[in-house]
Amino acid sequence: MGWYTLGIILITITRRLEFDAGHRIPHHSGQCVNLHGHRYVIELTLCGQVNAHNGASDEGMLMDFGQIKTLGQQYLVDQWDHAFLVYREDYAVVDFLAS
Repeated sequence: MGWYTLGIILITITRRLEFDAGHRIPHHSGQCVNLHGHRYVIELTLCGQVNAHNGASDEGMLMDFGQIKTLGQQYLVDQWDHAFLVYREDYAVVDFLAS
């Protein structure tokens, strides 16, 4: 999608990444109180000006999708994939992990 603002063309791009992680909902009245996992989806959305630098490898782009994937993988997916996400006030799990 593109916008034209004050003579500047802005575009928005989105890169979708996925990871698997476990968690639980400590005060849930059903099955979610138990340890279980999900496939999570992260959508990274960037908005900005198209690179107009003639001859640049990313000319005509906001940012290369490969770079977005690399950064998202490094700073988000690699940190959370196959991890267990613990709610800080889930004292039963926090205490267990600290023991």
